[in-house]
Amino acid sequence: MEDAATAEICRAQVWQWGKHDVRLDDGRPITPAIIRYIIGQETAKLSGGRIAEAVAIFERMTTGADFAEFLTPLAYDYID
Repeated sequence: MEDAATAEICRAQVWQWGKHDVRLDDGRPITPAIIRYIIGQETAKLSGGRIAEAVAIFERMTTGADFAEFLTPLAYDYID
């Protein structure tokens, strides 16, 4: 349960940064393009498991126009 709570906090924070004109230390605004770029950079460091599915969920939840109330309903679609 703690993992789901941590994921909820993280994706909510990233989504809010994108919606409220938060800027990186170098002054660039956090946009969906920047979020996707950083996700790509971090994903390149990972391997195995179901990384592609986790990335798809996280990207969708952090770059969407509307804030989804919970991450878990979307993740249910990926359960085998």
